[in-house]
Amino acid sequence: MSYYGVTETGLKRKSNQDYFKTAIIGNSDVAVLCDGMGGAAGGAVASKLAADSFMEYIENNSNKITDNKEDIKKLMLDAGDTAHHSVYKCACEYSELDGMGTTLVACIIKNKILHIINAGDSRLYIINKNEIKKITRDHSLVQELLERGKITAEEARTHPYRNYIMRALGTEENLSYDYYEYSDDFKTVVLCSDGLYNFISEDDIVNIINTDKDVKDKLNELVDGANNSGGGDNITVILFENNIL
Repeated sequence: MSYYGVTETGLKRKSNQDYFKTAIIGNSDVAVLCDGMGGAAGGAVASKLAADSFMEYIENNSNKITDNKEDIKKLMLDAGDTAHHSVYKCACEYSELDGMGTTLVACIIKNKILHIINAGDSRLYIINKNEIKKITRDHSLVQELLERGKITAEEARTHPYRNYIMRALGTEENLSYDYYEYSDDFKTVVLCSDGLYNFISEDDIVNIINTDKDVKDKLNELVDGANNSGGGDNITVILFENNIL
């Protein structure tokens, strides 16, 4: 498994409030990506604090990354709770950070099984050849409107409330995560913030992934694609490629 991540400010934002971390812990690959929000500096504080807290918890409890899938599920949810409470506590203690929050999407790849949690609208995709599958569900107003049939997928891409999320770390005392397992063969795993998928189509993502270029070049092409389509938000992408398939 080879992987790499990149984060860019984009063309319209003055600062980057996205943050990510990756690690190899034992014989498992771990990644977490956060997209912050709130105030001049709050979003950047929230995303970094959440990602750091999540990864630190995983590292300190690496003995729980076992062959038992329930152990990994509990570990990830506990790490997510730790990240959430770290952001919430910080927001409560510092008035200038009141209202800050962040999305979180994270994965652990262990024994060819992908374990995933998410809160907010950052996403995880699986790509196999010409097929792209969104594994996570956005916790957003636009997603709810889409599921109710009130808007189309094309309308969702440009909806005026597309940045309004219904679930985020740090904004309320309690938070729930969605958890997923993916055990089918997978060639490529993509974690990304909305600064990527709001500005580049899934077809374009697949076409870039399916080139023979190395992981870093593919990531740069994804970022360039989002910037060439407006670059209206921070852009963060983590790419895992299974070199065996």
